[in-house]
Amino acid sequence: MRFNNTFALVLCGTSIIMLVGTHMLFTSSALFDTAMWCVGSIGWLLLVISALRSDAEQPHRLHQGLMIGVAFCAMLAAPLHDVFSDDAQRYLWDGIVVASGDNPYASSPLREPLIQHRTLLPDGTVLPDDMPYASMRTIYPPGMQLIAGALVSVIGTPSRVGFEIAWWVVVVVLLGIALRTAEARDRSWIAVACISPLVVLHGVGDIHSDVLMAAMALLGVIALTRDRWIVAAVLIALAISIKYVPILLIPALLRGRTRREQILVLGVVCAVVIATYLPFVASSSSVVGSLPVFAAHWQANSLLYSMLTWLSSAWLALDHIRLVLGVLALVLAAAIWRRHHMQPIGAAMMTYLALLICSPVVHAWYIILPVILLPFAPLRSTITWATTMCVYGVFYATYKGDGVWFEHPVALAIEYIPVLFAFARDVQRGPLLLRDQKRASSTALA
Repeated sequence: MRFNNTFALVLCGTSIIMLVGTHMLFTSSALFDTAMWCVGSIGWLLLVISALRSDAEQPHRLHQGLMIGVAFCAMLAAPLHDVFSDDAQRYLWDGIVVASGDNPYASSPLREPLIQHRTLLPDGTVLPDDMPYASMRTIYPPGMQLIAGALVSVIGTPSRVGFEIAWWVVVVVLLGIALRTAEARDRSWIAVACISPLVVLHGVGDIHSDVLMAAMALLGVIALTRDRWIVAAVLIALAISIKYVPILLIPALLRGRTRREQILVLGVVCAVVIATYLPFVASSSSVVGSLPVFAAHWQANSLLYSMLTWLSSAWLALDHIRLVLGVLALVLAAAIWRRHHMQPIGAAMMTYLALLICSPVVHAWYIILPVILLPFAPLRSTITWATTMCVYGVFYATYKGDGVWFEHPVALAIEYIPVLFAFARDVQRGPLLLRDQKRASSTALA
């Protein structure tokens, strides 16, 4: 293995070791967590640059090293709890409700009929009383509810540790299937994506539904590259039922199909999504919960929204900022699809990043999907944002310290400005060419 690859893997591993070690000693701080996240992100960026610049076939030794590195970092991150998010408590609560045969969308957790499922966990935590936003209805789609309910049903008496172990098993199985079924040239790139601190910290340590959604979408894209388009339609539909974002991949399912095949694909997607919704629709007036409240009022880690908010008193009413950004996102999406419709997976991820750039809320785990799909949509903006997103920890450190989510303009600039330049380059030139694509292009020109 080349020295720079080894050095990059060591940086990633060391950052996770330091995070775990300090949390086990109860001496960690939010600022230290952010510093270690930055170290790991720099290591991952060096690894990506090395892989992109290499013209030779990726050696088998490097492939093995990446696999070992992914497994090592994932196992190290497993003991981390609530480092940058405590959403796992909500997943567990929703799972308890579903496993009990009730509907998590029926009310907020602290009201009837859901309050009857109040549970004392072995660690002394009382759900839903001790979890954040217990006064709000859940926002997670039905696919996620079914998975959480199934995990609680399997582990029996609910506990935080048991739930997380079951979660990790599902993630490992899905990513293992992806590595097993992917083309040989894509496996190392999938490993590179999975070793990103963004994926390790937020997909394994602070568990989030995005990693399940991304793994399912990855399996769907792999099936699509093998022309198993019905299987791909089912998998992408399951990803949509976990979180709505993979709906952007539907054009990739339709491209190159006959009219009859397109109708069949859309029918399969709709049937799978409807099947996940049916168990919840009958006993609830809404299966989106508090999502409209979240979309209309919340703000976190957004450069454009913050800039317009600073200028709102001068020329733009605060109520109209979300509308302006929504229109801008649609304009960007139209430009992207007009220019890159021949690369639907790349166009889908560019569109998603455009939506995030214009969104009032951008949490770190939102970037997991384009990172996991990096082998099939190698975007400069994905690589850049997965690196600069470590600045997010600065905001979280402030929040953990005084309960106020303060977005310092300098930190926002450090995170977003490189992303905006990289995104503009992506829209202009399209996705990067990976090594095998470069060789194929060179051969064709010769």
